[in-house]
This record gives sequence, structure tokens and C-alpha cells, in this order.
Amino acid sequence: MSGVTFLDLKSQINNLLNLKAPETYSSALERFSPDHLVMWFRIYNHNKSPMNLVFKGVYFFDGPISWLGAEFCVASSKECLELVDKLGWIKGATEAEIRDFMEGFYLITVQAQNYKVRILVRGGYISEDVPPDFQVP
Repeated sequence: MSGVTFLDLKSQINNLLNLKAPETYSSALERFSPDHLVMWFRIYNHNKSPMNLVFKGVYFFDGPISWLGAEFCVASSKECLELVDKLGWIKGATEAEIRDFMEGFYLITVQAQNYKVRILVRGGYISEDVPPDFQVP
């Protein structure tokens, strides 16, 4: 895919987008696929063109549709597991089943004003233009 940079979510990362002063940016949910498995966020800063951030394999979203701040972080695997457990998705599963199930799930968090946005995803990318998942043929 031209103009696309895939995100490496495999380890705990603060400031995933590597922004200087991420608190000066605002974030907004631009669009999502009909099944909600793909979400496109636009990251705005008054000095720059908006950034297009896309998450794929979205299984959980908890947050407003827009907020101040853009310090997207990859949470620890422990925090991710705690959310999945709270949702009841691994109830009664063995350690091996839980390990297999959790493979490839990543919890993205953003501290927004007085709220912590949480997005449980399988992957993501940054797109220079309209993301390929939302382009009309």
C-alpha cells in the first residue's frame, strides 16, 4: 500500500505516533467500517496537516468521538489481559487457551482530559492520504 506506514504494536510503547507535545493535538474518530472492525482517526494540530491513523481488527472501543490529546500508547499485556478478562472473553479458559487467544491483541490507550480512551485492536497504520480501507473505488 503506497503512502502507508504500518505500526509496530508488539511492545509497550508510550507516544506511539512520536509526536512532540502530543497534548497540543486533538483526536477525532473520522469514520469506521460498517462492522466497526476498522476505525479511522484524524489527529489535528493547528500548525500541521491532519494525520490519518487507522486501527484494524477493532474489537473494543471505549471513548468519546473526539478529544484533546494524541498520546496514543500501547498498554502492557497485563492491562490488555485485564480488559479482556473483565469483558468475560476468557472465562473458564486454560492458561494455554488464554495465551493463544491473546496473541495479536493490543490495547491502545490515550489519556484524554479526565478520561482514558481504550481501543482493543489487532493492528494499525498511518496513511498519508485517505486510508486505503476507506477509499471509494
